[in-house]
Amino acid sequence: MGDVPVSQYPVGTNHGPDDPDVEGDTTEGAAVVECDVGRTGRTSACKVDSVTGSTLFGTQALNFVQSNIFNPAIRCGVPIDSHRVWTYRFRLTDK
Repeated sequence: MGDVPVSQYPVGTNHGPDDPDVEGDTTEGAAVVECDVGRTGRTSACKVDSVTGSTLFGTQALNFVQSNIFNPAIRCGVPIDSHRVWTYRFRLTDK
């Protein structure tokens, strides 16, 4: 049996972080965050690697990965500790 990587989305959801309230002309951007993901799916040692657009995109992405539980990586049918890098893209539109 092969390895199964950590999901991009938390357990029980199919979405990423909410768009932050951003003032000014920045309507698109991305944030790259990385974390260790334990066998229980909880994250630790999270940090923002890079941000394009508003710095709020990085803050929102970091808050998102730190406050959710993910499906852990699997090796031979057993959850394992792993390291994961996520890229979250933001596109703000008028509501």
